[in-house]
Amino acid sequence: MTETAPRDSWPIAYLAAALAVGLLGWHTIFEPFGRDQGIHATIAYAWGEGLTTYSEVYNIKPPLTTLMHRLSQMAFGLNMQAIRLADLIVVLASVLGLVRVMQRLNRSPAEAGFTGIGFALIYYALTHWEHAQTDGWAGMTVIPSLLCLMAGWRTEGTRRFLWMLAAGAALGVGVGFKYTVAAAGLLVFVPLVAGGSELRFRLSDLGAYVLGGALVLGAIVIALWSAGALGPFLSIQNYIRGYIAYGPQRADILTQIMVILTPSPVMAWITVAGLLPWLAALMRGESLFVAITLIWGLTGFLSGYVQGKGFAYHFMPLIPVYAILWGLFIAALLTALTRRTGRPTLARLIILGALTWCFVSTPLWPRTARTLNLLLNDAPRLAIHDFQPMPPDFDVVATQEFAARLATHRQAGDSLFLWGYETMLYLLAQEPPRYRYPYAWPFVVDFHDGRYTDDLMRRLAADPPKHIVVQDHDATPWATGRPESSAEFLALFPELRTFIEVGYEEVDRTERFRLMERRD
Repeated sequence: MTETAPRDSWPIAYLAAALAVGLLGWHTIFEPFGRDQGIHATIAYAWGEGLTTYSEVYNIKPPLTTLMHRLSQMAFGLNMQAIRLADLIVVLASVLGLVRVMQRLNRSPAEAGFTGIGFALIYYALTHWEHAQTDGWAGMTVIPSLLCLMAGWRTEGTRRFLWMLAAGAALGVGVGFKYTVAAAGLLVFVPLVAGGSELRFRLSDLGAYVLGGALVLGAIVIALWSAGALGPFLSIQNYIRGYIAYGPQRADILTQIMVILTPSPVMAWITVAGLLPWLAALMRGESLFVAITLIWGLTGFLSGYVQGKGFAYHFMPLIPVYAILWGLFIAALLTALTRRTGRPTLARLIILGALTWCFVSTPLWPRTARTLNLLLNDAPRLAIHDFQPMPPDFDVVATQEFAARLATHRQAGDSLFLWGYETMLYLLAQEPPRYRYPYAWPFVVDFHDGRYTDDLMRRLAADPPKHIVVQDHDATPWATGRPESSAEFLALFPELRTFIEVGYEEVDRTERFRLMERRD
């Protein structure tokens, strides 16, 4: 158990955590879409245009990701910045919630404040591809769920029931983002292994907890049913089991444990070093703190591991636990330096230097500095997008440049169909995907059994689009199981290839896109 700190130290901890999010995360407002953000923003845009998700616009993700994007568009507009602003707000709330978790666990303000800073450093050291991701939001819902659990454990009667109900509801929201975060529900059993006589597990706690989650998920099911989307949603979820069943060979366990920390070896080593004060807490018998962090860490890892892909963002539910370990070590170092030097001001200056070193050791430093320089020089937004790290199968700048060329060929109301992976083209063209399938993915995966072919061709034949865009250089074998790009896959899709060849002619071309216009 840490020493009791002066009450006025806690505002400093909260302020430091909030400032860390603002100072380290402001540049993400200017980040472009990654492929996933573009897909979900487009599906949300289509929803706003009156097209029902799942039944009229194909979507493989649970519904709350679409809702998150739609809310961001309603608040901040139909642009790439909307979801970045929403994500910044969610991260800020989560970091402040994490500081509160540390406070409720009787940790010191220094440990809590550094935990918040650690969260911001770990999260923002990742790229635009990982920011505003489903797994990150799902993992962040564990924080309010845990706060409600801890509040419930300390009270009785109706208040206890309501806190447990709220805890389950919060995690239910997380499951609405990503199913695998449900593993964090094991935190409800913490009193069975920790807390001593002060905390007791009750079956009524479990019942209220499960009920809270069921109410949220039940509301989602009712909303889908009332919109006529429940059947299509369940059908799609059944179909994508093939995606879960295949994929790249899992990396070794250690690699997957550390993948979220790979942008900065310095941050990784500090996080690992945080196991020392964590073990010290174990030796001191701080069972509640140890049990919560252990279960949280194991379930966060499990959330990523069971997805079987090894992608960094699948392990984002681990970030709060890694931030706690990071904060423990930096706080312990501050205490040791203060005792060693006898000069608290000097110790704080040394820690400030260490934090600066952590910052410059991550990709955050060049990314933030370059963004600031471009903004100060009134550079076009594409210049900021251009230096973001991108895989060879994705180029957000080329996509935006093609969207500008596409606009010169289109009139208001012209229908559009994309055969490719850059769904964001619909949003950039301000034309929703009206042929149900906003991307080629359901057709090009190696487990496609032909179930969607007739539906797509019937929709195209009923109302042929004015323009068809065929995308090349978008092969993603780790997501499709096939080496072909969308353009190359047309050779294996004779129905669509013939439809395009007979009814369309090429009117524009770039390295990644071909624009086809209806002959009539």
